Amino acid sequence: MSASAITLPSPAGFRLNALDIVLLRWSIPALGLAWLGAQMLDMPLARLAFEWEGGHWTLKQYALLEGVIHRGGRLLSLLSWLSLLSATVLFWRRDIAKAWTRPAVPLLLSVLASTLLVAWLKSVTRMDCPWDLTLYGGERPFVGLFAVRPESPGHPACFPAAHAATGYAWVALYFFFMAVRPQWRWAGLGIGLLAGIVFGVAQQLRGAHFLSHDIASLTICWAVACTVSRRFATAIACGNRGRGMNASTIADRPSPWKEHVAAFATWRPRLSAEMLILVSSLYFVLFSNAVFWKAAVPIPTDWTWTLSMFLLVTAIQGIWLSMLVWQRTARIVLTTLILASALANHYMAAYGIYINADMIRNVLNTDWHEATDLVGVDVLRPILLTLPAIVVLWRVSLRHLPWRRALLARLVFVLAMVLIGIVGAFPSLQPLTSFLRNQREVRYLVTPTNMLVSLAKVVSEEPPGRTRVQLPIGEDAMQSPPATMRKPRLLVLVVGETARAAHWGLNGYARQTTPELARRNVLNFPHVTACGSSTEVSLPCMFSPYGRENYNEKAIRGHESLMHVLQRAGISTLWRDNQSGCKGVCTGLRTEDMQASSDPELCLGKRCYDGILLEGLDEAVEPHGGDRVIVLHMLGNHGPNYFERYPPAFRRYTPVCETSDLGRCSRGQIINAYDNALLYTDHVLAGAIDRLETLSGYDTALLYVSDHGESLGEKGLYLHGMPYAIAPEEQLQVPMVAWFSDGWRRSTGLDAACLRRQSMAVYSHDNLFHTLLGLTDVKTALYRPDDDVFLTCRAGDSAASRDAP
Repeated sequence: MSASAITLPSPAGFRLNALDIVLLRWSIPALGLAWLGAQMLDMPLARLAFEWEGGHWTLKQYALLEGVIHRGGRLLSLLSWLSLLSATVLFWRRDIAKAWTRPAVPLLLSVLASTLLVAWLKSVTRMDCPWDLTLYGGERPFVGLFAVRPESPGHPACFPAAHAATGYAWVALYFFFMAVRPQWRWAGLGIGLLAGIVFGVAQQLRGAHFLSHDIASLTICWAVACTVSRRFATAIACGNRGRGMNASTIADRPSPWKEHVAAFATWRPRLSAEMLILVSSLYFVLFSNAVFWKAAVPIPTDWTWTLSMFLLVTAIQGIWLSMLVWQRTARIVLTTLILASALANHYMAAYGIYINADMIRNVLNTDWHEATDLVGVDVLRPILLTLPAIVVLWRVSLRHLPWRRALLARLVFVLAMVLIGIVGAFPSLQPLTSFLRNQREVRYLVTPTNMLVSLAKVVSEEPPGRTRVQLPIGEDAMQSPPATMRKPRLLVLVVGETARAAHWGLNGYARQTTPELARRNVLNFPHVTACGSSTEVSLPCMFSPYGRENYNEKAIRGHESLMHVLQRAGISTLWRDNQSGCKGVCTGLRTEDMQASSDPELCLGKRCYDGILLEGLDEAVEPHGGDRVIVLHMLGNHGPNYFERYPPAFRRYTPVCETSDLGRCSRGQIINAYDNALLYTDHVLAGAIDRLETLSGYDTALLYVSDHGESLGEKGLYLHGMPYAIAPEEQLQVPMVAWFSDGWRRSTGLDAACLRRQSMAVYSHDNLFHTLLGLTDVKTALYRPDDDVFLTCRAGDSAASRDAP
């Protein structure tokens, strides 16, 4: 059949029947009343489901509800919308398809606007899910929609029902089919209702929503569909009182939406670069700094203080943007900053992080495995919300000025911004001075200035391009007495990831998260502080002689590490990595990337379990006549996907949080997943000790210490990476464990009773450098005996031999 032979049905002559009139006129008030009535049924229905499932939400992780209907349904709705958008764009100019593509525009807008509006309302209302409430096994009391909500850890966001809205949004098909095939309009309405009901009931059975949440979502989606349809006159004006209205009469009218589209297509406002910078500064202040305003402005609001902060922050943003935004770079730079600011604000709100130089360094040095752990569907909402601003930005036409006039205009603009900043600061000078002195960390929340300042700092310290050669340290290092005079020694240093001391079973935690280590003869150190709150800071620091006491970022990264000193002294080194690299600690030395393994039992998902670090270890330590030091760099408890860090056999504490969006989980679920990962770390360490005991060619020892801790919802904070000065103890207090074989104890004269006493002292990562030099008998001027944890517990003759030259 040729294209010209294809005909499309025309809705001409279609008239509204009584059912249409009732639906369009009375449906929204009826839904409002239904929402009010449903609130009386919320608790009884949730209680019925909760008790039917055995007194806990058994179906929360049920594959059909969670995997197929929840995740799959959301993906199906998104793919349907994208497919319709693609088809509309592809066939827009084809006469044969205009009768279908034009009504598709309000359908696309209705679905998008409905889902975004519901998502925004969720973040504003901050209501709890049934599974969060103490009535149904949770940890929070019920607080009504209009009641004053107390501050609580976590980010509750369960009203309205967003997942049901991804189905109900398609009730707009009623208006779409009314325009193209009226006889299908009820089927279109049924599709949206059926999808919403299935999604909503599934979520209610999982404990995610009440009935009234779903009805509220349906009301919103239907109201949006009516509003958009009326505005764009696709087929009929919602609620029109004229019963005689029909599709043909509407088709004869001018199409308002065509006029709007045509007007927008030709709309190109001309602005100077300075005016664009000012408008952009105001946009960032108003729409990209919700976290900053929450931290900086008290409640009830002091309007003088608020105005001062507004002017001051606007001026600071304008000054920074004036350095980056020029005529040729304006759109690209501002688009990048708008998207980056939206994502930064999302993660700051979701996890309580701050954007400083260390955080920027973490982002720049992360691998794709870590990146995918943090990227979920939840990041789509902040990105989609930036689209209107980006579209408007690309419609702006900048006035061209000769370079001399452009520089003069820019200078005047910067001076004006400085003046605005001074005017803003003057009325609140005294409280502002106190604020900047006592809450300096708040500056890390001003977006995008925090990213620009931090990135500039990182680039100045580590210019892009060719990697700088690390300066040598410990060039006088030598092993004394030499290893040839005794049996070779093998020291395995295990660097943990994100293990916090407060949840370490050997430290007295309520749960025994280290049962296997507890059955072995290990030394536990309960009072150890990390050098930083992130791997990017801690790892280089703990292997450096500078440490936190004399912390110097440039010196640490610009010099070799402890591993190089040991290698220079004749001790064979090996770095086995199941994380994101050694951060320069092992540059130029022998390394093994365990993430490249393909073990079918230990490498099932995006990453390998830490058990992979023990595979092939026996072959790697074949005796060769000298001492060895092997570092095992664990994946450990790297968040937020704690549930992916252990095999199913270690899923002891349930229910667990099984999403990277921790705000969707209760604190109990997050802790359960985290503690299960600690159980697996305990298992791997015990397995390493068991293997070391069987090595007859070496005297063996193992030392484990985590690089940093983790926040699990305390004070609304999650993950890690807070600036060191304000980092909570949960991110800085880490576990440390040591084990020595009988042969090692005898050859070094270690006193068991002394070791037990020493283990209760207070230590930090600063002790690691000197303790490892002591354990390996390496002499160098860098060695500080007072920082060697085990020195005083060694036999007198051995201790004397350790005196620094």
